Amino acid sequence: MKRETTLLLLADLVLIGLATMAAFVFRDSLDLIGDKWLGWATYTGLTVAVALGVFVIAGINRSVYRFANLNDYLWLSSLTIIVVLATLAIGFLINRLDGVARTLPILQIILIIGALILARVGYRLFHARRTASAMPDDEFDQIENILVVGVNPVADLFIRSVDDLANGRIRINGVLAPNEQHLRGRRIGTYPILGMLGELDAVRANLKVHGVEISRIVVTVDEAALSEIDRSRLAALEADQGISIDFFANRLGLTQRRTSAKSAASSDQHSKGAADGAPVITAPQGLYRFGKRLFDVSLATFLLIILWPIVVLVSLTVWIDVGRPLLFWQQRPGQAGRPMRVFKFRTMSLAHDDDGNRVADLHRLSVVGATLRARRLDELPQLFNILVGDMSFVGPRPLLPIDQPHDRRDRLRAKPGLTGWAQVMGGREITAADKASLDSWYIENMNFMLDIEIMLRTIPMVLFGERIDADAIKRACDLTGRVPDYPQARDLVTPTPGVKVVERSTPSRVDAL
Repeated sequence: MKRETTLLLLADLVLIGLATMAAFVFRDSLDLIGDKWLGWATYTGLTVAVALGVFVIAGINRSVYRFANLNDYLWLSSLTIIVVLATLAIGFLINRLDGVARTLPILQIILIIGALILARVGYRLFHARRTASAMPDDEFDQIENILVVGVNPVADLFIRSVDDLANGRIRINGVLAPNEQHLRGRRIGTYPILGMLGELDAVRANLKVHGVEISRIVVTVDEAALSEIDRSRLAALEADQGISIDFFANRLGLTQRRTSAKSAASSDQHSKGAADGAPVITAPQGLYRFGKRLFDVSLATFLLIILWPIVVLVSLTVWIDVGRPLLFWQQRPGQAGRPMRVFKFRTMSLAHDDDGNRVADLHRLSVVGATLRARRLDELPQLFNILVGDMSFVGPRPLLPIDQPHDRRDRLRAKPGLTGWAQVMGGREITAADKASLDSWYIENMNFMLDIEIMLRTIPMVLFGERIDADAIKRACDLTGRVPDYPQARDLVTPTPGVKVVERSTPSRVDAL
């Protein structure tokens, strides 16, 4: 183990040295001879020496390359900046940074970060290929050729488990989707979706032409969710041709049928509407949904590129202020109630002291953390949530399950947003019920122009603070058929004869995100 950690540390130092040399090459156009050579060599050697000390102290050599994640990448980026800044300071004292151009450190940081991250990604791919080829030669005739049925997290779990643990003894030849025609030709990892389950015979025949005999079919969906025809087809294959049918979800105990969160949301809202006459809020589909997703991916990618220096700077600030880990996550209900992880930079110290006692949140939040929250900088990691499709730039904010109003599940019909109508029209000082009404109003009226308006309103909100729009709260509550909690909005409600307006004193709950 010690030998491996030493080799990994040496690999990082070599990459840092090569990236520094590459920075000189790009900056000086291969003009590395003459008087510049000594300054270049001194600076490169000093960078490697500083990196050795910083990386050993930070424990980078103890990390596992193939399991590196976003937290590790942010940590590497932060340490790279520390290494370069320390090198500049020491180099200035030694030789006044002779031969080092002013723009070189920026180029050096970019290349070092890129090299270290790419090395970890590349090693992960290499390890997966090496594991697959580690099987002894006399066992090649025992390879089991299988097909996977299902495009879901269980299928992804099975595929990743095979890649990591099967040592090449199981070969996945493709995936079949139970009924999602639009998935044909796409991939789960490196494995293609060959067609629908109804085309199983044709898929097997085509693979047989290529010399592949399928011996097992792994079904990752609930058996009860398959059509009667598909179940009969699989049973016939097992009985007549000896092909093993493995219901993988059954093995994991995941086959208990339950109403999906989306169906539950729809059922709850329909019953609510039927009971009290409140309208059923539906989210638009089609071109708007596609255009919004395209916009989210494009803008998130652009912002991650141009804001990466700020992300790294905030990472350093968080490390100095509250230490590692740099990121904090919470599981919250996303679109249709599906659980999702929302990421943010840590702004609080650890929840328990050295004696294991719980520390009050008021004492955990530092001045630096409060500043990051006020300027929404702690929410920068949610750009990754947007990029992977869990969130959108505009939509209802994801709430903790305890804060999700049971009578306003229609707010889950849209993807959670980095900002939303409730944020720019109400903010943190109004009640959760008023926020839910604002979110419902947004879902009823959502369109491209409204999304742009919300994003533009978010800018002054971040810079100058939140404001509360009583008219917007009143309109939203009119839509959802309830009396506003916000006093100024309640004053706008026209009294109905015989109906008493109930005064509310429900305290607002400060959003965690």
